[in-house]
Amino acid sequence: MQLNCWSGKLATQIKRFRDAENPDIVCLQEDYLTIERPGSIFASSNELFPSDSYPHRAFGKVQSYRFMHRLDDFGNTIISKYPIISSKVTFTRGNKPVEDTEIGDGSGSYNTRNFIHAKIDVNGQILHVLTHQGHHDPHSKDGSPENTRQMQRIADYVDALEGPVILTGDFNLHPKSTSLKPIHSRLNNLCTEYGIKNTRSILAKRKEVIDFVFVNKAIEVKDYWASDMIVSDHKALILDFNI
Repeated sequence: MQLNCWSGKLATQIKRFRDAENPDIVCLQEDYLTIERPGSIFASSNELFPSDSYPHRAFGKVQSYRFMHRLDDFGNTIISKYPIISSKVTFTRGNKPVEDTEIGDGSGSYNTRNFIHAKIDVNGQILHVLTHQGHHDPHSKDGSPENTRQMQRIADYVDALEGPVILTGDFNLHPKSTSLKPIHSRLNNLCTEYGIKNTRSILAKRKEVIDFVFVNKAIEVKDYWASDMIVSDHKALILDFNI
């Protein structure tokens, strides 16, 4: 399951969706982890996917925000029912998380970006899962030299992996963006293959495809779809597969 979880604003709906779909592996962007004074208006993945059902997780911190006298970590998360053997966070813009900033402070740290790679043991087979939230240009999803540079960084990383690979995320790019060429030359874009026309929910301002799941040839795709259940301003993407 792939989802930009919108900081868990629709926690009740996400929990209902979790129970209905019962995903084995979950990739999230815009995940908030409250580390001071619990009780945030945001729901973190620890609440949405509790450890009794999802005992394995890896978090790629991008920033920590000061909000209403509380400190929250913010970033990308991979959650799994299967053991995560190892994980690694790689920054595609900046080289470390931005610490203790105020939400909306205009510091320019907004586009600090990373991706997280989890090496997962699925019944004795190794599965590589990566997730990323792409560089955001509020005016266009067509791509830019900066988008392309970051996509090339991810593509080079994927080149070094052996075995089944799944790459997910909110890439903030349209499917035909030239910035996605480094990824498209290595992995199959399931939104394109399955004719997905929109990955934004009715809560978003526009209809567009900017969320993706990419796979290599070692993944046997059984089915793939964008759910219409409202869980965020993005749709959840569901991949049913074998390795």
